[in-house]
Order: sequence, then structure tokens, then C-alpha cells
Amino acid sequence: MREKLGDWLTDIAKYMVTAMLLSTVFSDLDNPIALWFILITAMITLCVGLYLGTPREIKNKKKH
Repeated sequence: MREKLGDWLTDIAKYMVTAMLLSTVFSDLDNPIALWFILITAMITLCVGLYLGTPREIKNKKKH
């Protein structure tokens, strides 16, 4: 369950970055605050997704 949530959050981060890139290409998004907000939100979502998506066995081996 936890790994599926991690995969889902990782996909959401990829979709956010893709949507941002497409919107800047097609509509010349001039608002830098919106770009930074999307990038920071995508980075946080990606980090949480990668943390949750890592199997527990790998996390336990790294600690020992």
C-alpha cells in the first residue's frame, strides 16, 4: 500500500512538471511565481513519493 502511494505521488510530480513545460511552450507563462510554486510543489511531491516508494527491506539494509 505504501509503495503504491509512493509510485502515485511520483507520477503526480512528473505530470505537474510536464504540464508546466507544455503550458510555458504553448502560452508563454510569464508569471515566475506560478512557475516556482509548481516546481517546488513537484519537488516536494517527488521526494515524498520516492521516500514512500522505497521498499522497507532496502531501508533496513542501509541502516545496518
